[in-house]
Amino acid sequence: MKIKQTIISAIFGCCLTFSILFAGCSLFSDNASDLFEFNLKVGDTYYIKSIKSDDITELEIPESYNNKKISGIENNAFANCSSLKKVVIPEGVTEIGANAFNNCSALETISLPSSISKIGTDAFSGCSSLKYYTFENGAYLGNEENNYLVLLKGLDKSVQSFQVNEDCKIIYTKALYSFTNLYDLEMPYSIYDIGSRAFGGCSSLKEFLVPNMITDFTLGWFENCTSLKTITISANVETVAISYFMTCQNLSEFKVYSTNPKFAAKDGVLYSKDLKTLLSYPVGKTQSSFEIPSYVECLATYAFDGCENLKSLIMYPYCKTLRSAAVINCNNLHTLNFRGTTSEWLEIDNGNPGWDHSFVINKVNCTNGSFNRGKA
Repeated sequence: MKIKQTIISAIFGCCLTFSILFAGCSLFSDNASDLFEFNLKVGDTYYIKSIKSDDITELEIPESYNNKKISGIENNAFANCSSLKKVVIPEGVTEIGANAFNNCSALETISLPSSISKIGTDAFSGCSSLKYYTFENGAYLGNEENNYLVLLKGLDKSVQSFQVNEDCKIIYTKALYSFTNLYDLEMPYSIYDIGSRAFGGCSSLKEFLVPNMITDFTLGWFENCTSLKTITISANVETVAISYFMTCQNLSEFKVYSTNPKFAAKDGVLYSKDLKTLLSYPVGKTQSSFEIPSYVECLATYAFDGCENLKSLIMYPYCKTLRSAAVINCNNLHTLNFRGTTSEWLEIDNGNPGWDHSFVINKVNCTNGSFNRGKA
């Protein structure tokens, strides 16, 4: 009898432990709210917002909640769960937010779904115990079917060339940061997402072709890529974010696939597809003067950012929209040659406050005269 009691107690204890540890498992989806907080998103799916117990050691995230799919993990959802050692994320989850597992220092294994397409900045920062799969010079996260879903980091920073595994979908935050000798980078078409500063400090990298599945491009991938000269934007890019230009001071040319429906390049300058908006003038161009084409109607924010070689601009009166900080950090750009009248220029200048953010353009030459332009 004593033995039977012990066995029954052990079984009960195991069941209780299993229920607590795996309350988020699909087998216990009715009790998922006991362990997680959820947010219902546009598209009628749930994201996991947070976990209610940070003492948990193993966790299998459910596929659904309230009969709706779970498609993402929000920023900081499991941050500082210092006891967490193992995580299984189910198919259907497409996004892991920034800092989602930040400082999960005991986390050893994480199984990512093949459906994953986006991982936020520093999602695994401070996961010092995390185990990974290796391919050539890279450390990867994945699952049993695909070990190489996410390039977590490069292992040897001295290399001159790097090949990303053909099954990789995501290049993680700072994955190849400070690979100062790297000039030959091979990536598959399967890349869906590239993390912040993924190639930062790759000071030997001279050209970059955006992988074909990427939809969102940002110059922030290339912080301090001082040798970078050419960026080619592929067919599926839908948005561009230009912000870190001054740290890529030799970037002199944009190229764009002709099949891209959103963007175009002419003489190395990046435009909207219809050429009506000038999006970015490469900071590394060497000419001292640039003529904004007469078909341009708008200068985007940061259109001219850090262009130290420019001393003058030529602009037509058809360009009536100058976004905030359209011209910024161009310390030698002092003259604007305006192909219109003084009244036309004043209407544009006064109607677009803050476009010349550093206020370096101080002389305007119009068709009916010139005047000095002072700070308001």
